[in-house]
Order: sequence, then C-alpha cells, then structure tokens
Amino acid sequence: MTRNRIAFTLVELLVVIAIISVLIALLLPAVQMAREAARRSSCKNNLKQIGLAMHEYHNARSVLPPGMMMHARRNQPSAPWRALLLPYMEQQALYDEIGVIEDPSDNSYGGVQSRFPGTYEQPMFLCPSAPRPEGQFKLAHYAGVAGEVNASDAWLLETDNRCGAVRRNGLLFPDSRVRMAHITDGTAHTLLVGERTYIFRDWLVGGEWVGSAPNYTRVCMRSSKNIVYPLNADHDEFGYNIEDRSIPEGGDPSMMHNDLEFASEHSGGVQFLLADGSVQWLADDTTLPTLYAMASRNGEEIVP
Repeated sequence: MTRNRIAFTLVELLVVIAIISVLIALLLPAVQMAREAARRSSCKNNLKQIGLAMHEYHNARSVLPPGMMMHARRNQPSAPWRALLLPYMEQQALYDEIGVIEDPSDNSYGGVQSRFPGTYEQPMFLCPSAPRPEGQFKLAHYAGVAGEVNASDAWLLETDNRCGAVRRNGLLFPDSRVRMAHITDGTAHTLLVGERTYIFRDWLVGGEWVGSAPNYTRVCMRSSKNIVYPLNADHDEFGYNIEDRSIPEGGDPSMMHNDLEFASEHSGGVQFLLADGSVQWLADDTTLPTLYAMASRNGEEIVP
C-alpha cells in the first residue's frame, strides 16, 4: 500500500520565501519610521525639560542664564548655560561636583572647579536620533541661540578669522542677562535652544576668549551659536570648520566657529525650544529671513 507524502515542492517553497521577503521589505521602513518617531519624541522631551529648567532659573534669578560665562582669565574654558541649569534639572549633586565659580571677586570667575564631569554622558543633552558621542569628553546636541547675522548689537571682532562675530540680539550669548520682559517679539516666536550635530567641544565648555576685557580680539562660543546659515546647511556649499578633521579634499574650511549651523539627524528639519517653553519643528526649507526674525528678541519682525 502506497502512502501519500505531504511536502512542499521546491517551487512552492521559493514562492513562500519570496512572499516573506516582500513582507519584510514592506515592514522594515515602517518599523524604522516608528523607531525614529520615538527617538524624535524623546529628543523633543529633552528640549521641553531644558525649557522648564530655563523658566525655573528665570524664576529664581529674574534672568535667563548666560549662553556662556566669560571667564575672568583669557584662554580658559568657561561654564555654559547647561551647567548653570543643572540644579533646576534635579542634578544638584553634579552641579556641586563641577563647582561653577560664580563669585565675581574670584580670579577664576566664570570657570569650573572640575572639568572631569565633562567625561560623563548627559542624556538630557543628547538627542537619541544622533550618534552617541565617542572619546573621553562627551558632547551635547543642543546649543543656545545667541542672535542672527544682521544684529546691530554684536562684537564684530573683524580681525578674527577662526571664531568670528558674536551676535547679541538673541537670548543666550556670552555673559547675557536677558529677562523675559526683554523679549518684545514675543516668547512664542523667539528661539532659545536648538539641535546641533556639527560639534567640536564637550557639553561642559561654554567658550573662551583672548585679548583684553572688554576689548576682546577673539570670543569662541561653544554652547551657543549665531544663526547665519540654513538649517542642516550643506558644508560643500557653505564651507567646513577649521577644526573638522574629516574635511574632504578640496573642502573649504571657512565656516566660523560661532556660526556653525543648527542641524539634526531627523529627516527634513530641526527642533527648537522657544522662549515660552514650547518646542517647534522647523523644516529645512524655512527661509533665512524667518530664522533671523525668530532668532532676535526685539527686532519687531513679523514671523510668517
């Protein structure tokens, strides 16, 4: 008696494999989109937490923190706004370990007692969509908005060809002391902090200066930037920074350090924290006049 054997033919097996492959190919982009949506949401939440801390700082001191403190001595790394916010982000122990020197009579005013915490990753300053920082010192993916390229209130520092001008019509420039009442353009229309990916200093560096106060010849902002270029600017078009060790052959190392663009690893745009504590998505095609208007606190521009 012959038994009928139940089995797949080779053709049937290949058809099943092909169908599964098609389904996986269709499913993977959806999974990746869902993961990026979650990462972008987490990134947005970081900015919201920074916004809450900014407002707590303002409530306690009646001003927003400076974009960077100006160290009492030249060529010394100063404290950034990120360090000053730590007590308002449930990070008092870390703040105490850093030891920000806020006594104006101290000859190290504006600096920190310990730079070692710069080797710690700080999740609240890292966007999950961007690569994790490598090396000894750790980066931050959020920078303050110092001002915009057309600002009349600026340190032009025209002899400096490395860091460039310091625009001071925004909210977080060197030694800034901006109150909410100074934001006459409206807190819901003024940029405070934005995402960045082109980074060369760790999260604990505010910046440094050379020359003689107040006649500076160079001021390098590390924790804040001017808005000069489009969002996610193409470096082949607008230039690279001289500190970039991966400049391609023929690349132009002309982009000033204070002007490094705001950018993200999200597709199509960048998230910004506004002065009212809200977070807004700005698409890559946001016009430069709109960015300039949103970067200034009192320019009386009309934001489209």
